[in-house]
Amino acid sequence: MIDSGIFEPLRQAILRRISLFQRAFRTMDPLKRKLAIISAAALGILLLAALLTYLAVDFLVELWWFNEVDRAGLFILRTFYRDIIGIGVTVLFVAIVYANFWIVARVVGRSREENDAASPGTLRSRLGRIVAGGSAKIFVPLSFALALPVLVPVYAGWERFLLFLSRPQTGVPDPALSKDLSFYFFDYPLYSLIQQELLITFSLILGIVFLCYRLARSKDDPAKKKNASGANVHLTVLIVILILIHVWSILLERVELLYEERHLPVFFGPGFVEMHYHLPLIWLAFLAFVVLSGAALHWLYTRKSLKIVAVSALFYLLFIGLRHVDWLPELLDRFYVEPNPVKAERLYIERNIEATLAAYDLDRVQTIDYPIESSLSPTTTADVRETLHNIPVWDRAFLKEVYDQLQGLRPYYNFVEIGVDRYRIEDSLQQVNIGARELNLAKLPAEAKSW
Repeated sequence: MIDSGIFEPLRQAILRRISLFQRAFRTMDPLKRKLAIISAAALGILLLAALLTYLAVDFLVELWWFNEVDRAGLFILRTFYRDIIGIGVTVLFVAIVYANFWIVARVVGRSREENDAASPGTLRSRLGRIVAGGSAKIFVPLSFALALPVLVPVYAGWERFLLFLSRPQTGVPDPALSKDLSFYFFDYPLYSLIQQELLITFSLILGIVFLCYRLARSKDDPAKKKNASGANVHLTVLIVILILIHVWSILLERVELLYEERHLPVFFGPGFVEMHYHLPLIWLAFLAFVVLSGAALHWLYTRKSLKIVAVSALFYLLFIGLRHVDWLPELLDRFYVEPNPVKAERLYIERNIEATLAAYDLDRVQTIDYPIESSLSPTTTADVRETLHNIPVWDRAFLKEVYDQLQGLRPYYNFVEIGVDRYRIEDSLQQVNIGARELNLAKLPAEAKSW
């Protein structure tokens, strides 16, 4: 371990130098002191300008080049788009969080004096005063602290915003959901990202707002009834927003079906099971959740319709559960699709073929039949047939595997090499591939290795 006393003389010397400099600066003539300050500031500005110029050289060179081709605006947008998206999304989400804190402060702040008088000095009272005060020094940092971690996926997926704003329309509708194909490339990735972030954000806001209302009002709050309506309206609005976001997520699940890969390599996308089992369950879950949400809101205000809430919740969970079980789709596959896949999956295979042809611009190919007129005489044809008859057709690189599979007969037989030979059959040479079936001792069972 290094002894800290070794550096003590150096530290003392530095402190003495600093003390002497401070003493000399204080005793300096006022005019010289101003000149020294101005000189130091100018030197600092020059150094900062030099550093910024050094860092901006590449940027300026690129900007001048794009300016020469009249694309300076595009370069600036491309360079700063990520920052623009990050700042814009951050400001939006922070504003949403702060607006809810501000509403809480306005609702609770009406009865701050009565609440303090009812329960002075308690922890709940002190926290309630903080909430009711609506201090920007507390709520703004808290809004940033809540929004920034949630927005990390948005910062990482900033290019989705750029692709969404620059998306072209293909003019080709998808046959399954009748949406333009550009929706699946540019719209859906952004919608799924925004939906997830909004769901997390408003869930946190609802929990924190509810906690703030609980902390700001005690059981003996004399203004409890006066502010209950404002708090209930605020919480109800947040619950409705969460319901709408979840409804949006259920509708987006339909789009996820079009990314199904289990039918590869035959075709890509949804098949019979997805369109006739999963898609109806998504719509049933959507309807059940809408009924559940309406009945739950009605029960919160009137304490009625509890049976409807229970039944709709049961059906919603049933539909969600059926979507995530594997044995029902497997039974449908096994007893309906697999016995006659051409009939069951015909529509979806045809759609994939049509889409593939359209992608390679082969859907406009015209087929023209040309009559075949042979100029070969019978003698020439026989000579050509004799020559073609002896041309090797089989690829020797694959013949060994073919012979092993078709002529091996037992696992312990194999072919070391396949040769080519010709035999005279009916006055003509016939090409044949031959190989010797040999015993592979390594593949013999253990009980046979006794001799």
